[in-house]
Amino acid sequence: LGLIDNPGFVTYLLIALFMTAGSMFVVWIGEQITEYGIGNGTSIIIFAGILAQIPSELTFYYQNNIVDATSSELNQQMIYAGVFVLVFILLIMFIIFMSQAERQIPVRYSKRANSASQKSHLPLKINSAGVIPVIFASSLIMVPQTVLGLFAADYSDVSWYQVLSTIFNLEQPAGIAIYAIVIILFTFFYAHIQINPERAAENLQKAGGYIPSIRPGLATKEYLQKMLNRLSAVGSLFLMGVAVLPLLGAYFFDMPQSIALGGTSLLIVVGVALDTAKQIEGRTIKRQYVGFIHDK
Repeated sequence: LGLIDNPGFVTYLLIALFMTAGSMFVVWIGEQITEYGIGNGTSIIIFAGILAQIPSELTFYYQNNIVDATSSELNQQMIYAGVFVLVFILLIMFIIFMSQAERQIPVRYSKRANSASQKSHLPLKINSAGVIPVIFASSLIMVPQTVLGLFAADYSDVSWYQVLSTIFNLEQPAGIAIYAIVIILFTFFYAHIQINPERAAENLQKAGGYIPSIRPGLATKEYLQKMLNRLSAVGSLFLMGVAVLPLLGAYFFDMPQSIALGGTSLLIVVGVALDTAKQIEGRTIKRQYVGFIHDK
């Protein structure tokens, strides 16, 4: 592409070293934010990077769709923009609701008083995997695209190259379908890594706890595994819908795929915002509690 004046082993090695050094520097900054700031530093940096793209995206949309548009085209673009903003707000509300939703499984403890045991529960989140399945699926789709890009110059007209390019292209229905299926599979996989039903059942049994109407041990494990599968099914459909929605919009309505707050980006932004808000609330409550003790 002409971006490198002197391509060669030394040039590529220097590029790799500088990129590695820059990545490590960003990681170090993230650790400093985590230690001395509020929230997860790396997530905050990703959060800021996503939001920083919004002004340029809005400027690009304005220059290409608003500046030279006629009155009828301007009215049409305004309608599209209003619908997009409405869908965007509703989507954020839906993501917040699904991120906070959880199934509270009641737990009783034989060694505790009845009043205390009635308040005990085991929370299982609907989206226990978070945004990780979407990131894994995106990476898995990008690998074949990168490999195919190496053969584009010599095999662009060959049938097998065209077929594979169509399959792993997120602008085509086949690529979108594969992307959705991979997200569902990774959601189930990562949810069982995050929550181990066997270990949870064992910990409950050691603590003298049990789920009402469920025998401790193997029956508890099977019950938790069944509940986790049901919740993961809902969570996988949720992640798939949020990640695939911008792709479907780009395919059917000719929307730009470079929308800053796409599926993965929107999940990251909302997740980081919720986590940071919780940490701020926790520190505020802690400060009020410490001040109350000092006043006493």
